[in-house]
Amino acid sequence: MKHSKLKKLLLDRKKASTNMKQINSVCSYYSDALEQAIKSGCQYNIDHARDRYTKYFEAYFLKASNAQRKASLNVIRHIDNMLKV
Repeated sequence: MKHSKLKKLLLDRKKASTNMKQINSVCSYYSDALEQAIKSGCQYNIDHARDRYTKYFEAYFLKASNAQRKASLNVIRHIDNMLKV
């Protein structure tokens, strides 16, 4: 029973990690778009790119980071509990 729970926790951690990688990729894309907008010097493009990056970062990156951290802590706690028995 404990091993099936550990498998589930490890799978949850893997999903959170994969999700974080995808979100990092999109954040990188938006960051590159912002850099290009800054180079172009067009204030509208800069504002638009900054808004997209900020909204995406706040909406997804922070949540995914917290989910990844929580999943890792759950695995650590479960292993600690298994060792105490």
